[in-house]
Amino acid sequence: GGRRICVKFVRRYSQEAHKFWEERGRAPKLITVDTLPAGWLMVVTEYLQGFEHWRSPPKSVWLELVALIDDFQRHGFVHGDIREANILIGPEQESDELVFKLIDFDWAGKVGMAHYPPRLHPATPRASDVLPCGVIQFAHDSYMVNQL
Repeated sequence: GGRRICVKFVRRYSQEAHKFWEERGRAPKLITVDTLPAGWLMVVTEYLQGFEHWRSPPKSVWLELVALIDDFQRHGFVHGDIREANILIGPEQESDELVFKLIDFDWAGKVGMAHYPPRLHPATPRASDVLPCGVIQFAHDSYMVNQL
C-alpha cells in the first residue's frame, strides 16, 4: 500500500517552472529531481489518479489555463509544449471539481534561456517561426494554447 508515483528520465527539466504551476495547484506535486550519471535527470512526481488527457474541457477550465499562462509569462516563463498530451483533466481531491494539471516541463524555463530540442514532431501544430534548437517565445506558447 505505498503511494503511486510517476518517474521520468530526461536531459533537462525546469523545476522553477514546475513549481510555478504546482504552487497554484495546477501541476502534480514534484517529489524530487535527482541528477544521474551521463547527464540524465530523474524526475519524480505524484501520480494523478483519475486524470485523463485534455479533451473538450468546460470553458471555465480553458479560461483558467489562459489566465495562468498569462501569469506564467508575466513571471518570465515559457513552456514550449502546451498540447493536449501535456494537459491532464480530472477531479480535484478535496472538492471533486474538474481541474487541469500541466505536465512535461522538460523544455520550459525563462524566456531567452529555454530552447526547443533538436527534433520536433512534425504532426504537432506550432507557430511558423518555431525552429529546432530555437529559443522558445511567449508567442509560441500562446499559439499552442489557441490550438487547444
